[in-house]
Amino acid sequence: MSYKKPDRKKKRIRKSSSVIIDYSMVKSFKKKHPEHKLSKTEYSRIVKQFNENMMEAAVDNRDGIRLPEMLGLIMLVGYPRPKRKIIDFAKSNETGEVHYHKNWDTDNKVVKIRYQNTLRGYSFRNCRFWGFIPSKRFKKMASDAFKKSYEKYVYVDNKNVV
Repeated sequence: MSYKKPDRKKKRIRKSSSVIIDYSMVKSFKKKHPEHKLSKTEYSRIVKQFNENMMEAAVDNRDGIRLPEMLGLIMLVGYPRPKRKIIDFAKSNETGEVHYHKNWDTDNKVVKIRYQNTLRGYSFRNCRFWGFIPSKRFKKMASDAFKKSYEKYVYVDNKNVV
């Protein structure tokens, strides 16, 4: 089967990113906690460090982590390889033929980052409408950790529910 290389000079459509921490958040924090004198850069540095610690804890702990304020649970879960074939674009671009990922380094398993907030004890209104979108860095960190020690994580068959 032949493979058509993508046109790298073609115009790309990118997802617009928004600023997560704005000055109104810092203002509301200062109003709530007047004893802390934080600038916006210090506040954002603290939030980023907290998020980094949460990512590392989620990757290191087999059973995942519980988010503060009872917002849910984040854990890495191993699943069987999907039925559809996943194209390896790097190899395909080199050779000009279609190559697929085989997942031999993880024994045909893939990792998924799961967010759950419907567990016992997480009873807040409209919890089913909440979602979690991991950052690119978190996805990469989870993938690298899963490749190193995939046996460590919970494995779920597609037919079972965690």
